[in-house]
Amino acid sequence: MEALDRHNHIHEMLKKADIHSDFYLQYQLLCHVKLLWKDLTQEDRDKYTSLLAPMLSRIAQAKDADAARFSVARIIQLEPEDIFDALRFNPQKTADYTLVDGEDIYPSGQDEWLGRYLNWARGGNAPLAFHFWSAMTLLGFVCGRRIWVPAGTQVYMNMYTVLGADRSAGKGQALSAASYLIERVNSKLEARDGQDSENLLNVIPSDATIESVVSFLGRPPGGVEVDIDRDEEGLVTISEPTRDAVGFLPLDEMATFLGKDVWNITQKIPFLTSAKESKRYRKMTKANGIEDLNNLALSILANVAPDWMQNTIEMDILGGGLGDRILWCYRDPVWDRRRQHNLMNGQPLDPLAAEFLADFLINNIIDLGFKVPAILDPDAQNEMDLFHREMVEREYQSYVKFGTEARENTSNRVLWMALQISTLLAISEGNFPPLRVRKRHVELARLLYKAEEESMRVFMDRASGKKNKYWTTQIVDYLKKNGGCVGRGVVHQYFNPKLSNGTKYHINLLKDQEMVEEVDLGKRGYYRIVGHECNSCTR
Repeated sequence: MEALDRHNHIHEMLKKADIHSDFYLQYQLLCHVKLLWKDLTQEDRDKYTSLLAPMLSRIAQAKDADAARFSVARIIQLEPEDIFDALRFNPQKTADYTLVDGEDIYPSGQDEWLGRYLNWARGGNAPLAFHFWSAMTLLGFVCGRRIWVPAGTQVYMNMYTVLGADRSAGKGQALSAASYLIERVNSKLEARDGQDSENLLNVIPSDATIESVVSFLGRPPGGVEVDIDRDEEGLVTISEPTRDAVGFLPLDEMATFLGKDVWNITQKIPFLTSAKESKRYRKMTKANGIEDLNNLALSILANVAPDWMQNTIEMDILGGGLGDRILWCYRDPVWDRRRQHNLMNGQPLDPLAAEFLADFLINNIIDLGFKVPAILDPDAQNEMDLFHREMVEREYQSYVKFGTEARENTSNRVLWMALQISTLLAISEGNFPPLRVRKRHVELARLLYKAEEESMRVFMDRASGKKNKYWTTQIVDYLKKNGGCVGRGVVHQYFNPKLSNGTKYHINLLKDQEMVEEVDLGKRGYYRIVGHECNSCTR
């Protein structure tokens, strides 16, 4: 169809009586305009947006004519599928969204970036917590090393977040929403700066090996070939540390990424620990030789099903440095939403709202001309100090009770996460620099962290559940078989070869369940069934 014919066709479509209510007709209309758009003058574009705005039911209620024309122009420049979703999106369905117990902690009703994100993403059946922590991880990824808290060490905003749930609980919806917004940001940056822009967000393929993750973090801008010695074979590629090594690794299933082979898992974990916040990292790779990374800030948003995790890896492998760096978020399915939501009546992600969310990230963070420190107000600093003292005391009491088997995160890592969460809440409000963290940000960060720490315990128990139950039953049966009490050393000698020296962990589980108790008789010690007494285990 020639341009003139298309113009005439558009004007004929505008005369149709049902143009105001028929989304399919509106979609066809905008697609025709889209085909003309790049060749139109700005004056002609303004004329078209003025004509179209009153015809589109989604736009007709805009607060003023300028806002309406601007929204129409935004929609026209979307991909065809997104154009249709933008037209059929019903804001009333989002307004009718109801919270379940515990979800009122999240800022979904507030007029700042996180609140707008939650209003945009929550149309499905996922727990609101999944969308909130996905948004926090996304926001931290975009910040990279652009924003930091100048504490005893530099605290950057990138996070490792794991969403745990059984199948169909909505964790995939949360990951998809975050990934979609990243794509929108990159699409806008490509249109503005070109495909080679260093501002593009660095998304790492989910099937990447550790070696390829290293390579992706080192590029863009890519490596350079260095001639080491012309008498030797070939060249050695060295990725020069000329930029911050920032990247985002989305994982549909964390257990698949880690793999089943214990050796491979133990090779990945030290790298993932370093990639979170190391100043410098060097690795020899088969493909590129020596890879040097500078100012690492890897972000991970991963999904995991507890039953898959327990069949794939031992949970204690994730202990230590890596486990402390992960924000674990576990939720059961929200069944009321599952009953109300299905593929046919579900609300699509609003592409128009996504444009504004992407604009915030570009205008307020990506386009920062310099790195910005976050400053805690005196009241916020005092609140953080109180929280730290509380966590140190809790860590001490846990250490006294369980020793190296203590399950709580270390107080330093808790404080690190609290600083990240507080600062991201402040960033979400915009209007910086200067970036000030207030007492209210710290207070909310404490509540948010404690809620997820409890969910972490649930997740760990679920992920270890079947295997732990088997071995705790074996220990109880062993004690009963031997009269109800057995010396500590004898128990450890019997079970350590089977549990890779994890006997103490399972004993602690039984102590928490008040099924087994530990008796210390000076040089002798016993494990016994609760309620059992005999001459051997009694003074």
